[in-house]
Amino acid sequence: CVWTHVGFLGSMVTRDMHVCGDFKGTDRFFFMSDMGWMVGAMCACIPSYFGGSLLVAEGTPDFPDTDRFWRLVAEHRVTYLGVSPTLAAWLVPGCVERCRSEAPELSIKVVEGFSPQLADALGTGRVDVALLTNPQPARALRYTPLLSEPIVVVGPRGAAPARPFFTLAELARTPVLISDGIRAALEEQLARAGARLNVEVEIDSIEAIRALLLRGATHALMPVSTFHDDIASGRLSAWQIADASLHRMLVLAQSARPALPAATESLAQIVAAEIEGLFERGTFALPVPPGPGPRRVVHPPISVVQTRPQRRKSA
Repeated sequence: CVWTHVGFLGSMVTRDMHVCGDFKGTDRFFFMSDMGWMVGAMCACIPSYFGGSLLVAEGTPDFPDTDRFWRLVAEHRVTYLGVSPTLAAWLVPGCVERCRSEAPELSIKVVEGFSPQLADALGTGRVDVALLTNPQPARALRYTPLLSEPIVVVGPRGAAPARPFFTLAELARTPVLISDGIRAALEEQLARAGARLNVEVEIDSIEAIRALLLRGATHALMPVSTFHDDIASGRLSAWQIADASLHRMLVLAQSARPALPAATESLAQIVAAEIEGLFERGTFALPVPPGPGPRRVVHPPISVVQTRPQRRKSA
């Protein structure tokens, strides 16, 4: 117990927030979330450890109106803002339905998070199966590549350019929103092409990026599936990168321990099958928006490494 708490203060609080994030006594911290989650410990420790202040708000972020959350941030001059990640919107419904029909005996808990945190949870046994983006090599984990998904420029409806692509030179001049994980994957790929990103804001919240895009004032670099419905309906526009194949690898991860429980193997097969179903329905390809006018999207090739799970033969 002592080791756990010393580790939290040393890693999350001191290293991540103070050394890397430059959190100081003059900063104000706000993370609207369930206090029973790890955020509760963050709210209690981070501001008090460095003499900063903490904003606590009761209720929900979108009541009585949807601007309440951002109004709190502005009115109370928050300098450090935490927002829970919004992931798996496409994957979870289908997986739950498949589990109900194919493995009704399974008891499932879905955990959202970023790839490094999910990989750590796999290694410590807190998670059985995870879908990761461009994971780092780890001896304790077994990876099954599923597919390579294009990363595209997403912007407001009717934004420039009129042609269906961005060049690397144009991308370097265009301020973009991006998440931490996608930024890490792209910077490595762009470095090989002698190009760079022009990051306006790094935001680890898909819904926050979407809200800013719909307000019409910026562009973002995201996997094509992230805003697939908005692009298909014409609410947002999307462009591929003409002179570079920017992509992310989706990888199914499990513990490398031998003889995993049958339930874990069944769940892994269900997740892989759902990814295959999404691929066949075109979720990982750019849609063509409806209506007249220039078509701002094309269909770049998608490399499918493995999508069909190997099912065990019954005796």
